[in-house]
Amino acid sequence: MGWFKAGVLGVGTALLVAACTTERHPPAPPDSTLLVHIGLFGGPGLPGGRMADSNAPAPDESVTVGNAAGREWRAETGRDGVAMFTVRPGRYMVASPYCGHGPQRVTAEAGRRSYVQIRCDIP
Repeated sequence: MGWFKAGVLGVGTALLVAACTTERHPPAPPDSTLLVHIGLFGGPGLPGGRMADSNAPAPDESVTVGNAAGREWRAETGRDGVAMFTVRPGRYMVASPYCGHGPQRVTAEAGRRSYVQIRCDIP
């Protein structure tokens, strides 16, 4: 077999292998960004009937995100009261011990941002 035929045969085989590999393992969907905000509501009353805190950020608070397989991720909120997670698309439970609320469910969609608001009522 000449070098030309061998080269064409090699390229054809490589393309066939690449095509089979792509069909068996499609590309994974893009990750999702999950943003969790802890907001403070309440506090002492102000003139006019408003409260001292109306969705004020809660910085440096722990947030946990978990999936059905039992995997967990932890982060702390920033100065803006937001913790950010990069997760695979799917369903998650979000919790923060700071407010004492039970976990909230959220569905993260491929390539999109999902938001969770944790409301902390303060006396």
